[in-house]
Amino acid sequence: MRVGEAESLEGTFDHVLLLRSWNHLRDPKRALERIVAVLRPGGTLTVVDNVAFGLVRSRAQAERAESGPAVHEHFRNDGPPSVTS
Repeated sequence: MRVGEAESLEGTFDHVLLLRSWNHLRDPKRALERIVAVLRPGGTLTVVDNVAFGLVRSRAQAERAESGPAVHEHFRNDGPPSVTS
């Protein structure tokens, strides 16, 4: 297993897993292009995210979460239109 920025992956991979990290990608289009370039023929890319979680939170839950002390390195908070297009 190797860990790094998706936009600058090097080497070849049989499998790539993006686990709850879509909004951490600086440039999703570039990242996906790079991932496809480093996958071996027949390799797999699995993207697992929880975009729906943000859609079901109440306003109060979102405000409480966003006003806490945690620091996130989210580059975006994608919603339904940007995820499906």
